[in-house]
Amino acid sequence: MKNNNIFHKERKEIEDVDSKVFELLEKRFLIVEKIGKIKKENNIKVLDRKREEEIIEKAINSSKLSPEFVKKIYKLIFKESYKNQ
Repeated sequence: MKNNNIFHKERKEIEDVDSKVFELLEKRFLIVEKIGKIKKENNIKVLDRKREEEIIEKAINSSKLSPEFVKKIYKLIFKESYKNQ
């Protein structure tokens, strides 16, 4: 029981960060929906590989996370985003 208590503060911090991550993802997807509507109204294709690569490259350059991890995360985000557009 004592071992579980030594991590309590850190686990709470992780939970708080996780909550913020999902809150920001939800916000991102709301913005994506708006972009999707604008694209549809203006007959613009949803898929934009050049933009994807720009976003990934910027994230890799500004993050201490491994490039492979950043790419995987963004690929999942993009996949979900296209579903919402």
